[in-house]
Amino acid sequence: MRTFALVLCLLATSYAQQWYRGNTHSHTYWSDGDGAPELVVDGYKERGYDFLVLSDHNILQLGEKWYPVKAKGRLNPKRLAALIERFGAEQVTTRERNGRQELLLKTLPELRAQFEDDGFV
Repeated sequence: MRTFALVLCLLATSYAQQWYRGNTHSHTYWSDGDGAPELVVDGYKERGYDFLVLSDHNILQLGEKWYPVKAKGRLNPKRLAALIERFGAEQVTTRERNGRQELLLKTLPELRAQFEDDGFV
């Protein structure tokens, strides 16, 4: 038993230890979150996080999903304007449907292409 413990101690000290800063529980407009997917991911990346897990409830961020812009909603015209200012009008897709404005939410593959690099996944 002592030999086994010694081997474990030697193995533990022979590997460089690395801590990663991340969040494994975050939500976006895909479920009950309070931000557009690209804004949520960008916020964590800008704050020096190494990784982020989008854990929207029972949803894979795939396909087309339009989110309503409402005067008193989570996404209101002021927040939409800030999103457009941050990422540019060419990166933010909106439409008018039945007299309401909607935002096209970014999918997981789009977010990965936009934000993943050697220092952030």
